Amino acid sequence: MSKYTVKRTAGVGIGYTSVMVIFVIICLTLLAVLSYTASGANQTLNDKSRDYMTEYYAAESKVDKTIFDINETIYSCLQDGMFDWTFEDAVSQINGVKVFTAPDGFSVTFVTDINDRQQIFTELSVPIDPSFSENENYTIVKRQVIYTDDGISEGKPENVWDGNF
Repeated sequence: MSKYTVKRTAGVGIGYTSVMVIFVIICLTLLAVLSYTASGANQTLNDKSRDYMTEYYAAESKVDKTIFDINETIYSCLQDGMFDWTFEDAVSQINGVKVFTAPDGFSVTFVTDINDRQQIFTELSVPIDPSFSENENYTIVKRQVIYTDDGISEGKPENVWDGNF
């Protein structure tokens, strides 16, 4: 043997492999925590969406019921033969319905609550001489969701920074 032999090592030691394994485990754990958090947020959003859709369709059902009641009132006033004299008083007795006289007939409006911040506003136009058909007694002029609260609760001060420390 020569007195100048060089000892050669394997290149990558045990310490480097351990550090890489620990780094991979930390990365995988972090990804698992992030995906769990994201799935929880998605579940919360799905629950809120489901609850809102349930509220909305329940309110739509109430709107349809009110329109049906108005149509029934139109039909009964037509059967009396004095539609233009009895319609305004008869339809005003339906809960929440307001009637206004328009040049071509009557304007009927009502509001139905969806939740504490939103409502469905509906406006119908009823001609002065409607027919006896089931579908042509009125025209839906407007049916839209309106916001009742701009996010500020009455009686509670808004928590806004005034610029002072």
